[in-house]
This record gives sequence, C-alpha cells and structure tokens, in this order.
Amino acid sequence: MSNWHFKILYDGECPFCLREVRWLQRRDRLGYLAFEDVSSPSFDPSPFGVTREELLGVIHGVFPDGRLARKVEVFRQAYRTVGLGWLIAPTGWPVLRWVFDGLYSLFARYRVRLGRLFGRSCVSGSCGVSDRSVIAHEHTRGSALRGRSICRSPLDRQLYGRQLNPAMWSRYVPIP
Repeated sequence: MSNWHFKILYDGECPFCLREVRWLQRRDRLGYLAFEDVSSPSFDPSPFGVTREELLGVIHGVFPDGRLARKVEVFRQAYRTVGLGWLIAPTGWPVLRWVFDGLYSLFARYRVRLGRLFGRSCVSGSCGVSDRSVIAHEHTRGSALRGRSICRSPLDRQLYGRQLNPAMWSRYVPIP
C-alpha cells in the first residue's frame, strides 16, 4: 500500500523535468511524493481524464483523491510535501500566481529548445512534446494536436542542432 500525498506526472524525456524530479526525490525522505513518467510507452493517461498530449504539454500532479493540479501549482504542492513550501510560496500569491503560470506556460512550450540551447537535449533524442501541445491544451483541449515533435523538425535541427556549441554556455550556466 502506497502512502503518497502527491503524485507528479512528469515527462521523462525532458532533461529539465528529470533534473527537478531527481532533486525532489532526494528531498522526499518520508516517501510522500510519487512520480510517474508520462512519456513511458506503458503509461495510460485514461485514469486521469486527460490525454497524453495534455500531460506532455505542461506538468500535472495528482492528489490521492484524484484531483489534478497543473503548472506551477504542481511545484507548490510538491515543495509543500517535502517541507519546502515556503521556498515557492510567493508563486501562489494572488497577483503573482497568474504571472508565474504564464511564465511556466512559456517555459513549457520551449523547454525542449531551451534544453538543447543549454546542452541538455532530449534523453532519447525524440521528445514527446508536440510544438502545439500547450496551445492546443489551452484552446481546444488537445483536439488539434497534429504538430510534429520539436526534436524532429528539420528547421529546429538546422537552427539548434549541431550549429550551437553547448561548451560556450558552460561559461555562464554550469552544466553538470
């Protein structure tokens, strides 16, 4: 029997997501967080009432009673669960909440490209994030997802592939 208080549904192909999940796992000494990789072929999104594309578009979390949390609310709940809620509390303040959710949506939309820019490419080289998944979720609840994967776009490979040198970023951003 599991005693988790909050489950994070994360994209295991996203280097930023994996880094955050590993960080939270190290701080979850009581085992109150659970983690589920939505990019896994065996993952079934039907119990959550959302599509895989929606789950890959922005981070989601689940409470034991089945309620879903999205975007920055997932981080607020996860940090509270491991005793670090004070660290991220300002993101939930009334005026700042919508700003941080908007910034997160922007980050989620471009996270694969940002990862490559900072030398952290997709784990398998073909990320599950569709270039339209965030927009489609916000406007059509996933019905218009016909975009190609960001990692597979020829234009992206040309612009962000071999031409950018990740070593140049290591001067500004430490890459472990």
